[in-house]
Amino acid sequence: MKRELIKSADGSNTLRLAEYDESYHSVNGALTESNYIFIGCGLKYYTENVSIKEITILEIGFGTGLNCLLSAIFALKNRDITIHYSGIEKYPVTDEEFHSLNHIESILAQADIFSAEEVNEIRKINEMIQLADWDKCVDILPNFTLTKMNSDILLYKGDGQINDIVYFDAFSPGSQPELWTKEVFGEIYSSVKTGGILVTYSSKGIVKQALRESGFDVCRLNGPPGKRHIVRATRRF
Repeated sequence: MKRELIKSADGSNTLRLAEYDESYHSVNGALTESNYIFIGCGLKYYTENVSIKEITILEIGFGTGLNCLLSAIFALKNRDITIHYSGIEKYPVTDEEFHSLNHIESILAQADIFSAEEVNEIRKINEMIQLADWDKCVDILPNFTLTKMNSDILLYKGDGQINDIVYFDAFSPGSQPELWTKEVFGEIYSSVKTGGILVTYSSKGIVKQALRESGFDVCRLNGPPGKRHIVRATRRF
C-alpha cells in the first residue's frame, strides 16, 4: 500500500493512497471534515439529543486515527461522558507515517480553547492512540477506552446491539464499491442500538439506497467545505 503525505486546504496533513488515487481525508480540509462530519454531525449531535452518559463508537476505516483523536478530545472536555471506541483497519499507518502527520499541531493551533494542562494531555493522547496494541482494549483516558482491530471490514459481523454511533469512513464507493453494500450495512445495522446512528461523508444514491435496504432511516445533511452533502442514518427499531 503506497501512501504519500499531502497537505489539505486547512493546513492539516493527510495521506493519499496512490493505488486508488484516494486521500484518507478531504483535500478541502482534513481536520475540518472530521470535526464537521464525525464529531459535529455524529458524536456531538448524539450526546445533545440522547440522554446517555456511556457511548460505544465503532469506526469503519480507522486510518490515521484522526477521528479517534478528536473523539478522545471530546471525552477530555466532557468528563461526565464515557466513550468506548473501536476502530477497524486492514492496513495500519506506520510509525513513520504517523509522525509525519501534523494533526496534533493543527488541533492545538486552536490553543485558546484548551488549557495548558489539556494541551499536554492531548499530546499524550495522540501518542497513546498510535502506540496502543492492536486487538486489545486500552485505557486512553479514565473515560475513554480504545480497541484497534487489525481486520477487514468485509469480515465484520454485528454481534448484538452494542454500538451507539458508527463512523463509516472507508474509501469511496467509486474505489471500493464492495464496502458500501446492503450486506455490509446490514451487519453494521445489527450492531447498532435502537436510536443509534451511522455518519458518513458519502451521499451517493447507491449508498443511501444500501443503507435504507439494510434498515436505516437516512437523512441527507449539508456537507463541509468542498462537499455538498453527507449522510446520517438512524436505527429506529
